[in-house]
Amino acid sequence: MNNMLKRLMVAALALSATHLSAYTNKNYLSVARPQHASLLRDSHLTRDLESVKGKDRFGGNFLVSGYYSESRNSAALGKYFGFSDQDKFDANAQVAANDAKTLDLSYIIHDHAADNDPANKLSFSLAPKTTSYGVEFAYTQCLGKILEGLYLEIGLPVERVENDMNLKISGATAAQVTMFQNYFNGTYSKAALAGNTAYGHGAGANNAQGALTKALFKGKQNATGIADIDVVLGYNFLRNEDWKAGLNLGLVIPTGNTPNGVYVFEPIYGNGGHWELGFGGQLDGKLWNDADQRINLHASLDYRYGFQANETRTLGVKGATANWSQYDLAGVLNSVNTSAVPSANGLTQSLSVTPQSKIKGNLGLEYGNGGFLVGVHYAPAWKQEESVKNGKVAAGYGIVAPGYDLTANANLVAAAFLRAAVDADLDQAQATRPSQVEHRLGADLGYTFRNWEYPVMIGVGGHYAFAGENSAAENWGINLKAGIGF
Repeated sequence: MNNMLKRLMVAALALSATHLSAYTNKNYLSVARPQHASLLRDSHLTRDLESVKGKDRFGGNFLVSGYYSESRNSAALGKYFGFSDQDKFDANAQVAANDAKTLDLSYIIHDHAADNDPANKLSFSLAPKTTSYGVEFAYTQCLGKILEGLYLEIGLPVERVENDMNLKISGATAAQVTMFQNYFNGTYSKAALAGNTAYGHGAGANNAQGALTKALFKGKQNATGIADIDVVLGYNFLRNEDWKAGLNLGLVIPTGNTPNGVYVFEPIYGNGGHWELGFGGQLDGKLWNDADQRINLHASLDYRYGFQANETRTLGVKGATANWSQYDLAGVLNSVNTSAVPSANGLTQSLSVTPQSKIKGNLGLEYGNGGFLVGVHYAPAWKQEESVKNGKVAAGYGIVAPGYDLTANANLVAAAFLRAAVDADLDQAQATRPSQVEHRLGADLGYTFRNWEYPVMIGVGGHYAFAGENSAAENWGINLKAGIGF
């Protein structure tokens, strides 16, 4: 077990040190690890409560933990959802050779008043932030009457997640800022117009467009519910006065919400609707024991595999000449198009998602004096890149060239398109969560009333989690714990 844990930590540190390249132009992100994870099961306060023996004890422990956490790497997350590794970028309808670091607005709103005025520049910035808080209830039960060393653990967290992309648009005129803010929050649409020569589209131009309905940037979004049920059945094959070692089987029952693609960086509690199955092991022992004082060591390693389930996410388009191609206006060849629609409306689809493997480790050292306990721990976590499949595109789908006259009730012809698209042109990587690495450092302080007929534990803890790459949210958190044994 110690060798396996050492290898995990070395691998995680090496991975975070050698893969610092930022991910960019992504449409979906989930947390590297739920904020409630490890608050109770890996806590030395919980293990100390479980260690209290009594003649008439049933062997059960009821525990509860309240927690709060928020992210701290908004610039890095902004680059993740931005493009060209940027969280701040300029936007202008006339950009030289479709500059990779500039957003071309003429693909997004065809009746954009700045089409012929490069001086009317807009600036965009992203500063995503995620906050989560809630209560986890847990129950552990000794099953020694069935088999000595056998135990069961069940965790049920109730969580609220709040995510905010913090999209800011500035510059040019107030009317233009408002127009593009409305576009990205889904309230901008354009009815059919007669000739609109003021915008450079020619007489008879009809540049109507539908509103954005998917992949919105619309302020803070939140969701609340039961963030999956975690069940662990374990067996301690080593049991003596100073050391305990065991193996376990783990099951995650999905009870959380699933992505629906309406918002970018939508709040998800739980793992997105995936069943997980795995195994793990743990080692606990006394490094030093003198009367009431003691120094304990804890080491654990858990593996879980997430199975396939459908999730709704937004795809991108490969090779599009404009950045954020999912927001370019599009249509379908040879169909009646009285207005173009944002690509995201059609590219937000139900996809086959398989989270695959994840590993979580924990190494803790604690000091106890009677009922008083203080401990520190290091908990690395790694999640494999997802597998995302089954994206489809309508036959003849294509991005409409800027300024094309969308004549009312006429079919879109090949000349209308900047390019057509087929399934192979879909960029499923934009909808795929990359691999994630997180290094969590934490500490706990508490007291267990060991001499009570029904021992009670109370405690407080905190952590800071470092992200190996910008595919994970660097975060800090605090928690309160309590438990009773009976």
